[in-house]
Amino acid sequence: MRFLIVTICVLFLQSSHADLLDDFCDNKNGKLFTWYQCPKSKLPLRIKTCEYHNSYGELEFVNGCSGPTGGHDKLFFPACVQHDLCYHHEPATNGKGQKYCDVRMLNQLLKICDEKAQNIIRCQKWARFMYRSLRVIGKPAFHCANYYGRYED
Repeated sequence: MRFLIVTICVLFLQSSHADLLDDFCDNKNGKLFTWYQCPKSKLPLRIKTCEYHNSYGELEFVNGCSGPTGGHDKLFFPACVQHDLCYHHEPATNGKGQKYCDVRMLNQLLKICDEKAQNIIRCQKWARFMYRSLRVIGKPAFHCANYYGRYED
């Protein structure tokens, strides 16, 4: 029974993330891929990814929150997209490193928790968990692209 409940929760969360990315990609007139190859490192991203052109006509690609969010997918999604863009355009755009992108995301997530979360403490714990996870396993993703691009800083 426990296995069934966990399976249902995982499927629901994946569905929730996919819906957010689908909507985002539709709004950007983008194209969804079931997997994507990093332009620089050639690392295969085996997760749904949206490719689109920003308002400057530059190619962008994002997957949103690709890890667990503790049920905060909808709240965290915009910060995850900004984090994706930071990873893909630094240090080429502003000379910033991975830690800058990760700390920036943590600060955005904590602000979201303070302003919008029903359970602020739980939300903050998940924000910090996501930050720590990025610090440990984010290096391959940071080296995915590194090309110049104008994104909101």
